[in-house]
Amino acid sequence: MEPVIMPRFLLLSLLLVILMPLLFRQSRQTNFETIKTVFRNPLIAFFGVFTITNIVMIGLATNLSEAVFSAAQTVLYLAFLTSSFILMLQHRQYLLYSCRAISVLMLALGVIGILQYSGLAFTDLPGNYVVYATFANKNLLASVLSLMLPFAIYGVMQQKGYWSIAAMLGLIAGLFVIGIANTRAAWLAVALGITATLGAAYVFRSALNVPKKLGQVYKKRLTYILALGLLTLAVAAMSHFGFTRQDASRSKKIAGEARQGSSIDERFTLWSITGSMIVDHPLGGVGPGNWKIHMPSYGMEKLRSRFGNLNFIRPHNDFLWVFSETGILGFAAFLGIFITAFLFLWKIIQGQQAPEDKLLALLLGMSVIIYLTVSMFSFPRERIFHSMVLLHSLAALAYLYQQQTPAKSKAPDKINWHTGAYGLLLLLLLPGLYIGWQRFNGEIHTKKAITAQLQKKWSEQISHVTNAMSPWYQIDPSGTPLHLYRGGAKIQLNKFEEAYTDLKEADRQHPYHIVVLANLGAYYDRKGDFKKAMGYFERALEMSPTMEGVLLNVAAIHIKQRQFDKALDFLDKCHPESRDPRVKRFREIIEQQKQASGNQPKKSG
Repeated sequence: MEPVIMPRFLLLSLLLVILMPLLFRQSRQTNFETIKTVFRNPLIAFFGVFTITNIVMIGLATNLSEAVFSAAQTVLYLAFLTSSFILMLQHRQYLLYSCRAISVLMLALGVIGILQYSGLAFTDLPGNYVVYATFANKNLLASVLSLMLPFAIYGVMQQKGYWSIAAMLGLIAGLFVIGIANTRAAWLAVALGITATLGAAYVFRSALNVPKKLGQVYKKRLTYILALGLLTLAVAAMSHFGFTRQDASRSKKIAGEARQGSSIDERFTLWSITGSMIVDHPLGGVGPGNWKIHMPSYGMEKLRSRFGNLNFIRPHNDFLWVFSETGILGFAAFLGIFITAFLFLWKIIQGQQAPEDKLLALLLGMSVIIYLTVSMFSFPRERIFHSMVLLHSLAALAYLYQQQTPAKSKAPDKINWHTGAYGLLLLLLLPGLYIGWQRFNGEIHTKKAITAQLQKKWSEQISHVTNAMSPWYQIDPSGTPLHLYRGGAKIQLNKFEEAYTDLKEADRQHPYHIVVLANLGAYYDRKGDFKKAMGYFERALEMSPTMEGVLLNVAAIHIKQRQFDKALDFLDKCHPESRDPRVKRFREIIEQQKQASGNQPKKSG
């Protein structure tokens, strides 16, 4: 289960629902010039097109509940981006205060991670891998700390007094956690971000126009940052390897289980599958939030999900993810956001702004580079806080660009399309808030249902699943249809006809879920309708040819039909060291039946 996405979605939605009317009221005092400035900005325009594309492509989705929520999340991001931009335009100090807040938050997350890693505190927070702080996963923690790194560097370079000290401590704590998290994507992102930023600072050193005295201060502080950064990473490396030699960490233990190949090989497989999905749906994609629905249909024999005990719900590459779900238009708009951001950065550096603004712009560009690098191997777009850090960086770049190209004054006017767009955005947040609450409530009941399932309390499981269901929540965060949970519990209570109804609905919500198909095949097998049973089993085997439970069910049907050679063919596809007792029993039955009919059993390969 994902313990952090929905609470953050709800909190941010509620914050914006309260904040946006206040911003609207302040903009009204200046004849809505602030709102017009925001919606005329090219970066906002690209994000608006991306949001509209997500909304329109809901019509192409197989599962509407997932598509609607994914689109609602994009609306939320657009609302946060525009609100941040408006706040900066109305109150320049907001930019400074937000940078300070991110540095302090980086310090807090770093301290939590260090205490968690050492076992001193915060070990009861929900999460899968050691050193995850409040992000439930060490990779997510490392990536978000990487995104926050440029703000801490800015604090050290530009701030004074306590704020500079807090930024330095945040930088040290954050780098230490990034080092011990052992997340290669974060390491690569930080390395590329720092290299690109230092390279740009050198190439454009004359355009930066830094006074000599200020330049000496920058060089001195940069030297401190590099020296302390390298020392911190060295200490992190020694601490990590020393720790793992003494006691295998829980993260290493979990990461090593159930994974025969490397994570890189797995990602290549997912990327290849996503590429095929893009080729099949190039114009409109498969619909927002529906990658996880269609992915199994492209085959899972090289993935851990081939056994049906887990589902991949994202391709670990945001660019491919966007393209596969929203098509060429959504992908072009998504790229346009970042291309525009770098064009803004270039114009800011070449402009006449103060050196400290150009320094901030360079570091904001570094944050964007880190985000893009992480996006190549992970899924920060889905994560609320990761996206908030990125959107803050984009809003700040848009603001700094706007400062050197102020909008031309026009005659005062009243409500126009700009204010109408702002009002529509606010209205779209309200159903998103409701949908978020429904899904949050659904996740709570789903967790209780899974607990009841483990305790074999079938009636209680059915009750919780029923309470979890809504038109906006049909599939849980692991990619499992809720009707499958309820149908499985009803099977345990021998309510087969009621279970069939749930399983059919689960098949409608997720037509490529192999466990749903296997259960429907078993239902028809029990009824003696072998033709329909084989149809469902064959669909499952097309996606996962080595799913042993289905192979054995098919073999059983052939045995019932006295098609012993065909049964042996499917038994031969089972793992040679299978622990399922049915493999041996079915072979014995086939041999007995053939001997009884006077035939010698066919030798299997």
